[in-house]
Amino acid sequence: MCPTVILPDVHAIVASESQCIVLDRRVGIAGIASVGWGCTVQIAAGANIGSDGQLIISNQQCYGIYAAIVLSQAVVCSLGTKVLAPHITISCMTGSSLVLAASRQYFAFARDGTLSFL
Repeated sequence: MCPTVILPDVHAIVASESQCIVLDRRVGIAGIASVGWGCTVQIAAGANIGSDGQLIISNQQCYGIYAAIVLSQAVVCSLGTKVLAPHITISCMTGSSLVLAASRQYFAFARDGTLSFL
């Protein structure tokens, strides 16, 4: 169903059904592309930070990273539910352990005033 605008005395359709389908697809593709680009920027920044600023990522390398991420997203999205479902548990456990580790470091910093992993 297409989004509608409801005002006190007016009920108007914002777009036709065919326009909604086109807009939905464009928004979806833009969302996937923005996630890929954000991941690209994080990888490039991590490589720069890890090398103490010695590694400077060029535009070509950055777009190469982005292309690899978009390709990997396409491969993962094309896999069936049977293949992806077992990985949900691993993903949840990894996320939970990262939250636990970050909170532990936060409380240790609040107690000691220094970061213990350095």
